[in-house]
Amino acid sequence: TAPADADTEADTDAIVRDTVPEPTDPDLAFLGRRWEMVTMEGATLETGSDQPVLFFQVDPGTPPNLTGYAGCNRFYGTAFSATAETIHFGTVGSTRRACPALPLEQKFLGMLHEAESWSIVDDMLVVSAADRTLFTFREGEAEQLEVTE
Repeated sequence: TAPADADTEADTDAIVRDTVPEPTDPDLAFLGRRWEMVTMEGATLETGSDQPVLFFQVDPGTPPNLTGYAGCNRFYGTAFSATAETIHFGTVGSTRRACPALPLEQKFLGMLHEAESWSIVDDMLVVSAADRTLFTFREGEAEQLEVTE
């Protein structure tokens, strides 16, 4: 007979599969790619050697693994779901460093929860709420992030 945990694990796996698309879904073109922020609420982020690059990437898996850098701190989470048109960022954890870009980081992380839809337009990932564009991102070079929880 199977161990008692096997049923619970199978139930959890079924729930995850019902709420998170398969990572091989061709409609989820942003999976496994690093996305670097270009605009937030229409304002272009400054770039330069002293400016942090805000980015995120979702590595396929069950559940998918969300990682990124928000300006001061790295963030991570598994509370993420998407379909061919919708996107939802749940609760994320982060490291806790202080830096001059902290207000920008707090705004970015707060706005992630407003995201409802996504599209790729002219090689840019556009993330929107019901009434406005929240962010645009350009594809960057994917990297493995070391996350400490």
